[in-house]
Amino acid sequence: MDQLSQFRSPAGAAAYFELGRNALDEGKTTGGLMDYDSRFKRHGPAAEQTFLTWLATAPEDNKAGDLKAAMIGMQLKEIGGEAALVELAKLTSSAHPNVAKTAQEISDEIQRKIDQEKKNEAQARADDETTPTPISPDVKLAVMARTLDDEFRHDPEGTRKKYNGQLIEVVGDLSSIRYTFQGKTSYTLMTNAGPMSMSFLCYGTQALHSKQFVPGQRVVIKGRADLEGMLSLKEAQIIDAKGPEPIEVTSEALVQEFADPEKIAAASKKYAGRWLLVTGKIKELQGNNNHASLVTGVDREVQLSLIEIPEAQQKALQVGQTIVFLGRFDKYDPYQVEVELDNCVLVARPAGP
Repeated sequence: MDQLSQFRSPAGAAAYFELGRNALDEGKTTGGLMDYDSRFKRHGPAAEQTFLTWLATAPEDNKAGDLKAAMIGMQLKEIGGEAALVELAKLTSSAHPNVAKTAQEISDEIQRKIDQEKKNEAQARADDETTPTPISPDVKLAVMARTLDDEFRHDPEGTRKKYNGQLIEVVGDLSSIRYTFQGKTSYTLMTNAGPMSMSFLCYGTQALHSKQFVPGQRVVIKGRADLEGMLSLKEAQIIDAKGPEPIEVTSEALVQEFADPEKIAAASKKYAGRWLLVTGKIKELQGNNNHASLVTGVDREVQLSLIEIPEAQQKALQVGQTIVFLGRFDKYDPYQVEVELDNCVLVARPAGP
């Protein structure tokens, strides 16, 4: 099998993928498509074309066909580019509902990624020509995250002399909200070329995240530069933010938007990639309290991943508590009949028993 991963021709890629496809057709839970796709993606355009071909030629109008289409869609959303959009446009008029629906969903996601990449490139060019002005009276030095990252990569010693130990402001796009090992909030910014090597650590500040700051916003982070090992800020806090605010919703209201099968696609598009501020009551806890489902009052569920929150917060969770949290909309799963949210972090202490 490893030898097949070296193929770069469409025929070689197709043959390799066919092995995974056959295993999937046989209903195997191991040795199937997921065991092949990591190597298969190395085939680049050949892999993309084979996924498109499979989508066009596997149109069973049943649950098995829906599952295959969904799996193909998952892969193409990740690796597909502008070339795939041309072929997908043809498939959106397919007589088979699962093919047409999947093709449209893939097209929407690929286009969203392309638009975001162009936006990032434009922002990067603007950032290269920007020198921000501090907004805090006790700060004398402000810098773009992209600029600071570039300076540190090219001249780490000079950058340490310039910034280390100083109270500074860093401006950039927030890409993640997490916690330190000490259970305090932390943030990571983007340089528009990928995640920074810079983590903004909030030592001794907050144990809960603020409900108004979410990834995707342009933020100003204030903190004391600590550049001894890597780029970081101590005692960091977000002091300003611009951009999309989280959508505030209850768990009951969220699942109702997916109640009508005819409106699921529209609801999925509305929430795709968005951060939500959700209030809900814990129905069930799974694992080591790092996954939970919320009460919705109907047979549809809200499932959330809590692996990002500190262990102490996980242990304190109990069934019946009302929680308020930020989470990123991942997807609506029609087979499990549930809305799935990931990267969830608490913004208030749980209330109730």
